[in-house]
Amino acid sequence: MATQKPKKRPHVLYVRLTDPNHEHVSHQTKNPQFRTAANYLNWLIEQDRAGRDEGLRALEEKISATIDQVRQDIAQAHMASEANGAFIHACVKMLLVNSPEADATTKQIAMTQAERRYQTLLTNTAKSMNESRS
Repeated sequence: MATQKPKKRPHVLYVRLTDPNHEHVSHQTKNPQFRTAANYLNWLIEQDRAGRDEGLRALEEKISATIDQVRQDIAQAHMASEANGAFIHACVKMLLVNSPEADATTKQIAMTQAERRYQTLLTNTAKSMNESRS
C-alpha cells in the first residue's frame, strides 16, 4: 500500500493594511478573477516575482500608440508639404512659361518640370485625401 504524503497547508501571513489599501483590496475581491483577498494578494506577489507590471505595460502600449500616431501625423505633414511645394513650383513654372521675357529653352524646361511637379502634386493630394478618410 502506497503511502500518501500529507497535503501541505498554505502558509498563513497576517498583514496590516492602511485604510486606502484595505478599500482597494476589498474592491478587488469583488472581481470574479480573485474572489478573496488572499487570491488577490497572491496574484500581486506573482506579478511582482515575474517582473510583470500591468500599469507599466499599459503605459508602454499608450506610448507606443502615441509614437505611431505621431509618425502618421509627420508622414501626412510631409506629404502636405510636398504637395504645397509641388503647387508653388508648378505655379512658378507656369508663370515662367507665360512670361514674355523667357526664351524658348527656358520655357521648354519650365514646361517639362511643371508637368512633372503637377503630377507629383496630384499624386500627393490623392494620397493625403485617402489617408485622411481612413
